[in-house]
Amino acid sequence: MGSGASVAPAIATAQDSFIKENPDKEYGIQFQLKDEQTQKTFSEIPYSIIYKKNGKVETGWTDAEGKTHVINANSPDEVEFQTIDASKPLPPL
Repeated sequence: MGSGASVAPAIATAQDSFIKENPDKEYGIQFQLKDEQTQKTFSEIPYSIIYKKNGKVETGWTDAEGKTHVINANSPDEVEFQTIDASKPLPPL
């Protein structure tokens, strides 16, 4: 799975309302992994976030609520979110 997303203002819309305001940073975003049909969250899923401007990569695991860490920035940037499809077996090494 992969998708591009712009880093939105931390005080943004209702969709991003679970992001805590960070006074040191003007922009912030956090992803939450959910099943589209059941709305069940996916915890302990590995992910990567790639910054489009500088190629920086941050990795982590979703928490108990299926959320990633919060990405904060001083200026807007586009990021790509990547994770594995845990419903399929991984290819052999």
